[in-house]
Amino acid sequence: MKSKKNKLVLFVFLIFFSVIPLTNYAACYWIEPPPPPNQPLKLAFFIYASDVATESIIRPYADILGYDHGYIAFLYEDPNLESVFDSIDNLEDYNDMLFFYFYGHGEHVDGQFIFDYSPALDMGSIMLRYHFDKFEAESIAVLMESCYSGEFVDRFEDNDKYLIMTPTDINHPAAAYGPSFPSEPIFSDFFWSYVDSGDDAITAFNKAKAKNAEEPYLSPYGTWTNRYPQKTAFYSGYNFF
Repeated sequence: MKSKKNKLVLFVFLIFFSVIPLTNYAACYWIEPPPPPNQPLKLAFFIYASDVATESIIRPYADILGYDHGYIAFLYEDPNLESVFDSIDNLEDYNDMLFFYFYGHGEHVDGQFIFDYSPALDMGSIMLRYHFDKFEAESIAVLMESCYSGEFVDRFEDNDKYLIMTPTDINHPAAAYGPSFPSEPIFSDFFWSYVDSGDDAITAFNKAKAKNAEEPYLSPYGTWTNRYPQKTAFYSGYNFF
């Protein structure tokens, strides 16, 4: 088991400097009062590419978990994803609860989902699964907001500690409100609105999926359909929110 003494020092450092724009750490929210060293933590990580989103789009999602649900929430814009995973691995313990939100472009290539986590960098579902399996936490949820991301769900079906959610399957793009990027993703807008209203992750997913099934939906820029959200079928039952 990893010691949490260094965690508290790092979190205090991040919060103290959170008013300064920092690469990979655009925001951090603290729990009041700080948890004792041996208490499980609720950690949320919001990872997004600057060519699809801005902090003003992502920060409200983090606010919901950071302020309303007791999470310590981090925002990462165009990160070195390998370094982010290594840092998280040093922070988390087996009894912590981890929630990940990813927003970036995606594609399905040679049977594998590829996530573009910055304008110039990407990572496939095989390597993503490798990093997630390094975590000790037994309660991990991921919302992968990306086109053609359905295979990412399939990659985790063999382990029920994971709740993996995507706005679409392997054959369809995901929808956003704007005619161009940066733009808010529509599935995420619905999902986080339901979480903000008090729903747990699975209920919010199911409601957002049902909302996406309404056809046509008139956005400010025309009509869209995004009717193929996916999630892991076997899941151990943590509510997360």
